[in-house]
Amino acid sequence: MSSRSLRVRLLFGGAALAALVLVSSGCSDEESNVAANDAAADSTTSSVAALDTGSTAPATTIVATVDPAALLQQALATLGTTYHFSSSVVVNGAQTLLAEGDRVGDGSRLSLTSNGATAGYIITPAGSWAQPEGGDWELLDVAPATADPIAALAAPAAVGVLSDDGTTVRLRVTVSAAALGVGTDGTADVEVVISSGVLAEVDYSSTAPDGVASVATTFGPVFDATPVAPPG
Repeated sequence: MSSRSLRVRLLFGGAALAALVLVSSGCSDEESNVAANDAAADSTTSSVAALDTGSTAPATTIVATVDPAALLQQALATLGTTYHFSSSVVVNGAQTLLAEGDRVGDGSRLSLTSNGATAGYIITPAGSWAQPEGGDWELLDVAPATADPIAALAAPAAVGVLSDDGTTVRLRVTVSAAALGVGTDGTADVEVVISSGVLAEVDYSSTAPDGVASVATTFGPVFDATPVAPPG
Protein backbone atom coordinates (compact mmCIF):
# COMPACT_ATOMS: atom_id res chain seq x y z
CA MET A 1 0.00 0.00 0.00
CA SER A 2 1.24 3.50 -0.78
CA SER A 3 -0.15 7.02 -0.79
CA ARG A 4 -1.08 8.76 -3.97
CA SER A 5 -2.51 12.18 -4.74
CA LEU A 6 -6.17 12.19 -5.67
CA ARG A 7 -7.24 15.36 -7.43
CA VAL A 8 -10.69 16.33 -6.27
CA ARG A 9 -12.54 19.47 -7.25
CA LEU A 10 -14.90 20.84 -4.66
CA LEU A 11 -18.07 22.62 -5.58
CA PHE A 12 -17.84 26.26 -4.62
CA GLY A 13 -18.37 28.10 -7.83
CA GLY A 14 -15.83 30.32 -9.53
CA ALA A 15 -13.49 29.91 -6.57
CA ALA A 16 -13.47 26.12 -6.94
CA LEU A 17 -10.43 24.68 -5.21
CA ALA A 18 -8.56 21.72 -6.67
CA ALA A 19 -7.45 19.99 -3.48
CA LEU A 20 -4.68 17.42 -3.47
CA VAL A 21 -5.85 14.82 -0.99
CA LEU A 22 -3.32 12.21 0.12
CA VAL A 23 -5.18 8.94 0.53
CA SER A 24 -4.02 5.47 1.38
CA SER A 25 -4.50 3.39 -1.73
CA GLY A 26 -2.95 0.81 -3.99
CA CYS A 27 0.24 1.22 -5.97
CA SER A 28 -1.40 3.00 -8.89
CA ASP A 29 -0.30 6.61 -9.48
CA GLU A 30 -2.94 7.36 -12.09
CA GLU A 31 -5.17 10.38 -11.56
CA SER A 32 -8.81 9.61 -10.90
CA ASN A 33 -11.24 10.17 -13.74
CA VAL A 34 -14.96 10.17 -14.31
CA ALA A 35 -16.33 7.67 -16.78
CA ALA A 36 -18.51 9.10 -19.48
CA ASN A 37 -22.20 8.34 -19.12
CA ASP A 38 -25.01 8.20 -21.65
CA ALA A 39 -26.90 11.47 -21.93
CA ALA A 40 -30.40 11.55 -20.51
CA ALA A 41 -33.27 12.91 -22.55
CA ASP A 42 -34.12 16.55 -21.86
CA SER A 43 -37.81 17.33 -22.17
CA THR A 44 -40.72 18.73 -20.22
CA THR A 45 -41.81 15.21 -19.33
CA SER A 46 -38.72 13.01 -19.14
CA SER A 47 -38.11 9.40 -18.15
CA VAL A 48 -34.77 8.45 -16.58
CA ALA A 49 -33.80 5.04 -15.24
CA ALA A 50 -32.65 5.13 -11.62
CA LEU A 51 -28.88 5.04 -11.10
CA ASP A 52 -27.35 1.57 -10.78
CA THR A 53 -26.82 0.74 -7.12
CA GLY A 54 -25.37 -2.69 -7.72
CA SER A 55 -28.71 -4.43 -7.25
CA THR A 56 -30.08 -6.87 -9.78
CA ALA A 57 -33.62 -5.56 -9.30
CA PRO A 58 -35.24 -3.92 -12.33
CA ALA A 59 -34.53 -0.20 -12.68
CA THR A 60 -37.29 2.17 -11.69
CA THR A 61 -38.56 4.62 -14.28
CA ILE A 62 -39.61 8.06 -13.09
CA VAL A 63 -42.15 10.02 -15.10
CA ALA A 64 -41.58 13.68 -14.28
CA THR A 65 -44.21 16.39 -14.26
CA VAL A 66 -41.66 19.22 -14.09
CA ASP A 67 -39.33 20.70 -16.67
CA PRO A 68 -35.99 19.53 -15.24
CA ALA A 69 -33.84 21.92 -17.27
CA ALA A 70 -35.91 24.96 -16.27
CA LEU A 71 -36.01 23.83 -12.63
CA LEU A 72 -32.22 23.53 -12.57
CA GLN A 73 -31.68 26.98 -14.04
CA GLN A 74 -34.13 28.52 -11.57
CA ALA A 75 -32.35 26.85 -8.65
CA LEU A 76 -28.95 28.08 -9.84
CA ALA A 77 -30.30 31.60 -10.24
CA THR A 78 -31.69 31.46 -6.70
CA LEU A 79 -28.33 30.24 -5.36
CA GLY A 80 -26.52 33.18 -6.94
CA THR A 81 -22.91 33.81 -5.97
CA THR A 82 -23.27 34.23 -2.20
CA TYR A 83 -23.90 31.12 -0.11
CA HIS A 84 -22.53 28.70 2.48
CA PHE A 85 -21.25 25.30 1.42
CA SER A 86 -20.05 22.09 3.00
CA SER A 87 -18.22 19.50 0.89
CA SER A 88 -17.30 15.99 1.98
CA VAL A 89 -14.92 13.70 0.08
CA VAL A 90 -15.26 9.98 0.79
CA VAL A 91 -12.77 7.52 -0.69
CA ASN A 92 -13.59 3.81 -0.54
CA GLY A 93 -16.14 4.49 2.19
CA ALA A 94 -13.86 6.58 4.41
CA GLN A 95 -14.06 10.37 4.69
CA THR A 96 -10.74 11.88 3.65
CA LEU A 97 -11.57 15.57 3.48
CA LEU A 98 -14.17 18.05 4.70
CA ALA A 99 -14.39 21.59 3.34
CA GLU A 100 -16.75 24.20 4.76
CA GLY A 101 -17.06 27.91 4.17
CA ASP A 102 -18.68 30.76 2.31
CA ARG A 103 -18.58 31.89 -1.26
CA VAL A 104 -19.12 35.64 -1.62
CA GLY A 105 -19.06 36.96 -5.16
CA ASP A 106 -15.88 35.76 -6.85
CA GLY A 107 -14.10 34.85 -3.61
CA SER A 108 -14.28 32.11 -0.97
CA ARG A 109 -13.15 31.67 2.61
CA LEU A 110 -13.17 28.14 3.96
CA SER A 111 -11.57 25.55 6.17
CA LEU A 112 -10.24 22.18 5.00
CA THR A 113 -9.98 19.27 7.41
CA SER A 114 -8.03 16.14 6.50
CA ASN A 115 -6.14 13.53 8.54
CA GLY A 116 -7.15 15.30 11.75
CA ALA A 117 -5.65 18.65 10.73
CA THR A 118 -7.53 21.79 9.71
CA ALA A 119 -6.27 24.66 7.57
CA GLY A 120 -7.93 27.91 6.56
CA TYR A 121 -8.08 29.05 2.95
CA ILE A 122 -8.84 32.35 1.25
CA ILE A 123 -9.40 32.19 -2.50
CA THR A 124 -9.74 35.29 -4.68
CA PRO A 125 -9.04 36.11 -8.33
CA ALA A 126 -5.80 37.71 -7.11
CA GLY A 127 -4.54 34.49 -5.53
CA SER A 128 -5.07 31.78 -2.93
CA TRP A 129 -3.75 31.71 0.64
CA ALA A 130 -3.54 28.96 3.26
CA GLN A 131 -3.15 29.16 7.02
CA PRO A 132 -2.31 26.02 9.02
CA GLU A 133 -3.56 25.81 12.58
CA GLY A 134 -1.50 28.21 14.69
CA GLY A 135 0.41 29.44 11.66
CA ASP A 136 0.57 32.44 9.38
CA TRP A 137 -1.12 33.01 6.05
CA GLU A 138 0.96 31.94 3.08
CA LEU A 139 0.38 32.71 -0.59
CA LEU A 140 -0.02 29.47 -2.54
CA ASP A 141 2.08 29.07 -5.65
CA VAL A 142 -0.64 27.40 -7.69
CA ALA A 143 -2.44 28.40 -10.85
CA PRO A 144 -6.02 29.62 -10.40
CA ALA A 145 -8.71 27.00 -10.94
CA THR A 146 -10.00 27.12 -14.50
CA ALA A 147 -13.04 24.89 -14.05
CA ASP A 148 -16.24 26.03 -12.37
CA PRO A 149 -18.54 23.16 -11.35
CA ILE A 150 -21.51 25.42 -10.65
CA ALA A 151 -21.07 27.08 -14.04
CA ALA A 152 -20.88 23.60 -15.56
CA LEU A 153 -24.35 22.89 -14.20
CA ALA A 154 -25.60 26.04 -15.90
CA ALA A 155 -24.63 24.65 -19.31
CA PRO A 156 -25.56 20.95 -19.15
CA ALA A 157 -25.56 18.50 -22.02
CA ALA A 158 -28.69 16.84 -20.63
CA VAL A 159 -30.97 16.98 -17.59
CA GLY A 160 -33.30 14.23 -16.37
CA VAL A 161 -35.39 13.51 -13.29
CA LEU A 162 -34.38 10.68 -10.96
CA SER A 163 -37.10 11.27 -8.36
CA ASP A 164 -39.80 13.81 -7.53
CA ASP A 165 -41.98 13.70 -4.41
CA GLY A 166 -43.65 17.03 -5.07
CA THR A 167 -41.26 18.97 -2.82
CA THR A 168 -37.80 17.55 -3.44
CA VAL A 169 -36.57 16.77 -6.94
CA ARG A 170 -33.40 14.80 -7.64
CA LEU A 171 -31.91 15.42 -11.07
CA ARG A 172 -29.23 13.69 -13.08
CA VAL A 173 -27.28 16.38 -14.92
CA THR A 174 -24.79 15.46 -17.64
CA VAL A 175 -21.99 18.01 -17.98
CA SER A 176 -18.62 18.32 -19.64
CA ALA A 177 -15.97 16.50 -17.60
CA ALA A 178 -13.53 19.33 -18.31
CA ALA A 179 -15.99 21.96 -17.08
CA LEU A 180 -16.56 19.95 -13.91
CA GLY A 181 -12.82 19.71 -13.40
CA VAL A 182 -12.52 15.91 -13.32
CA GLY A 183 -11.12 15.20 -16.78
CA THR A 184 -10.43 16.56 -20.22
CA ASP A 185 -12.67 14.44 -22.43
CA GLY A 186 -16.21 13.17 -22.41
CA THR A 187 -19.01 13.89 -19.99
CA ALA A 188 -19.80 13.22 -16.34
CA ASP A 189 -23.07 12.73 -14.49
CA VAL A 190 -23.87 14.84 -11.43
CA GLU A 191 -26.81 14.32 -9.07
CA VAL A 192 -28.50 17.55 -8.04
CA VAL A 193 -31.05 17.82 -5.22
CA ILE A 194 -33.50 20.73 -5.39
CA SER A 195 -35.82 21.26 -2.42
CA SER A 196 -38.75 23.67 -2.78
CA GLY A 197 -36.98 25.24 -5.75
CA VAL A 198 -33.72 25.79 -3.86
CA LEU A 199 -30.44 24.04 -4.68
CA ALA A 200 -29.74 21.84 -1.66
CA GLU A 201 -27.07 19.33 -2.66
CA VAL A 202 -24.76 18.32 -5.50
CA ASP A 203 -23.10 14.89 -5.62
CA TYR A 204 -20.72 13.19 -8.02
CA SER A 205 -18.16 10.40 -8.03
CA SER A 206 -14.73 9.96 -9.54
CA THR A 207 -13.48 6.44 -10.21
CA ALA A 208 -9.99 4.96 -10.44
CA PRO A 209 -8.66 1.39 -10.66
CA ASP A 210 -8.00 1.36 -6.91
CA GLY A 211 -11.09 3.06 -5.57
CA VAL A 212 -13.97 5.48 -5.80
CA ALA A 213 -14.04 9.06 -4.51
CA SER A 214 -17.48 10.52 -3.82
CA VAL A 215 -17.92 14.27 -3.42
CA ALA A 216 -21.09 15.56 -1.75
CA THR A 217 -21.74 19.29 -1.33
CA THR A 218 -24.64 20.90 0.50
CA PHE A 219 -25.66 24.55 0.22
CA GLY A 220 -27.32 27.04 2.55
CA PRO A 221 -27.49 30.70 3.57
CA VAL A 222 -24.12 32.44 3.78
CA PHE A 223 -22.58 32.69 7.26
CA ASP A 224 -20.32 35.70 6.58
CA ALA A 225 -21.38 37.92 3.70
CA THR A 226 -18.51 40.39 3.99
CA PRO A 227 -16.37 40.63 0.83
CA VAL A 228 -13.52 38.12 0.60
CA ALA A 229 -10.16 39.90 0.55
CA PRO A 230 -6.53 38.76 0.68
CA PRO A 231 -5.29 38.36 4.26
CA GLY A 232 -3.88 41.56 5.68
